[in-house]
Amino acid sequence: MPLSHVLFGFTGRINRGKFWLAILIYIGATIVFTVIISILTAGAYLDFASGRFNFSDLGFAAILYILFGVVAFLSQLAVTIKRLHDRDKSGWWVLLLLVAPWVLSIVALTQVSDSLYYYGGANGSAAILMLAALALYIWAFVELGCLRGTIGPNRFGSDPIPMLYYGAPGGPQPPPYPGQFPPQGQPYPGQAPQYPAHPQGNYPGAPHQAYPPQQQPPSRSPPPDADSR
Repeated sequence: MPLSHVLFGFTGRINRGKFWLAILIYIGATIVFTVIISILTAGAYLDFASGRFNFSDLGFAAILYILFGVVAFLSQLAVTIKRLHDRDKSGWWVLLLLVAPWVLSIVALTQVSDSLYYYGGANGSAAILMLAALALYIWAFVELGCLRGTIGPNRFGSDPIPMLYYGAPGGPQPPPYPGQFPPQGQPYPGQAPQYPAHPQGNYPGAPHQAYPPQQQPPSRSPPPDADSR
C-alpha cells in the first residue's frame, strides 16, 4: 500500500506499524508547520512594534493554519478508519474514538473558561466531561495502537501482515494428525524450511536439509580366474 493511500485513503486495512508511522509523520509535519507559522507571525509582530503593521503575513499564516488543520483532520480520519477496518470494525466507530473526545474536550474547556470568567472557579460538569474524554482517548490508544488486527482476511480486505505460518486463516494449514507429511515444499509448524534434494548431494546454501551421501555405483567383482574352474 503506497504512503499516499495510508495517509489519505479510506478503504482497506493498515496494521499497527503503518498507524504509528502516520503518527510520526503528523508529529514531524506539526513541528515544521509550527516553525513556519512562528516565523510569519514573528515578522508581523516586529512590523507592529516598529509602527509598520502589515496584515499580509498574519493573513497568510491564518490561511496556512486552516489548510493544515483540514488536511490533518482528513488524514487522521482516513488512518483511523483503515485501522478500525483492520480490527474488523466499521468506520463509523471513528465518531466514538476520534470525534467524540475532541467534542467533549472542547465543551469542557469552554465550560472551564466560562466558569473562571463568571464565577471565579471551575465547575464539576467540566471535570466529568474531561474524564470522559480521557477515557475515550485511552480506549482509542489501546484499540488503534496496541491491539493486533484480524488474522487473515476480513470483510474490509486482506490481512496487511503476510501469512507465513501454519494455522492462520488464508495461510498453510498444519497436518490433520501427527505423522502426515505437509504439502510438498511446506515445512511443519515451527520447522525450518526444507530445501529440495540436490542430485549431487550436499551443497552450500542449504544448511537445514540433511542430504543422504552421494550414491556410489556398486563395485563389480572381478571375473573368476580360468585356473579356478
